[in-house]
Amino acid sequence: GTLDVGGNTVLTGKLDSYDLAHMHSDLTVSDSTTIRGALGVIGDVDVNTGKFNVTAASGNTNIAGRLDAYKPTHVHSDLTVSSTVTLCSIVTVNGSLGVASYATVIGLLRPNGGINADSGKFTVADATGNTNIAGTLDVGGNTVLTGKLDSYDLAHMHSDLTVSDSTT
Repeated sequence: GTLDVGGNTVLTGKLDSYDLAHMHSDLTVSDSTTIRGALGVIGDVDVNTGKFNVTAASGNTNIAGRLDAYKPTHVHSDLTVSSTVTLCSIVTVNGSLGVASYATVIGLLRPNGGINADSGKFTVADATGNTNIAGTLDVGGNTVLTGKLDSYDLAHMHSDLTVSDSTT
């Protein structure tokens, strides 16, 4: 049967429902609640007045606090970050990494696969380490060459040239 109650009702014990329970207005729970099973929410979700929001129409989620993820996290579309990102471990990018402004690397940069800067203006070959520089190389300190020096144009020395072994 049906029980209709016209006024406020206070239950001091447990309420068991073995079928669907329909609430036609707000449900206020003033203590911890355990839900055994899936919780289906048709409208928006708003936890503690804006601390965690999910918009039902789009699925957009806003989190006012910090998000800690202890398992692998997969982002299947664009990721937009509006502030600084600190990564405390290895980051693997399976594809290309685009940086719109500049990148600051505080530790050792280990580019495996060679380097190609500015469409070939500065390259380092992966297999050999051969380096090509399209512009002028200015060296402010001493230069030590342990191999052969090939020049395909005139060599200009703006100071003394010291040769400490035989020349050909």
